[in-house]
Amino acid sequence: WAKGRATAEEKALLLCSLLLGFSLDAWCCLGTDASGLPHAWVVVRSRGNSSKPVDVVCWDPRAGQRLSVDDARYLSTYSSIDTFFNDHQLFVCHAGAVARTSFDLTDTRCWLAVPLDTESSEGLRLYPARQSAPFADLRPRKWTLPLEEEVMEETIERRMAGIVRSHREAAGLSTRFDD
Repeated sequence: WAKGRATAEEKALLLCSLLLGFSLDAWCCLGTDASGLPHAWVVVRSRGNSSKPVDVVCWDPRAGQRLSVDDARYLSTYSSIDTFFNDHQLFVCHAGAVARTSFDLTDTRCWLAVPLDTESSEGLRLYPARQSAPFADLRPRKWTLPLEEEVMEETIERRMAGIVRSHREAAGLSTRFDD
């Protein structure tokens, strides 16, 4: 991100994760900006579902600014919210325009909750989480490798070929490796 290589979506996800780490009620928003182009930003509600517009702040990683929803610039910055999610819940907004959107997620006129069962949400995790720990285990998954250099090289090559083959098959592509 420091080199300017992250997309607006990646920046919003990172920012939302950081704000959630500070125990804020943070949500990623995917929608459109005032020009009608796809955009991502983060919303923080200071009073949960009882938040009024003055209690809701939008963090825009593309513009590098914070806007309160009661600020006039809010309506000239965003035009719609399509999805609203964090690490626990996912909502689809069917209010149409940001001007008609309430940030009370129990308001069925604006929000439709997407049911996420345990199996689906576990499938979305990049790293496995421990049941007893209150946070995700961020250690990368480890392969057990033999100690002999030549055998290790062949093992890594075979495992990488298997991963590439699986990925390409899932995309409907055939794969043939040179021997």
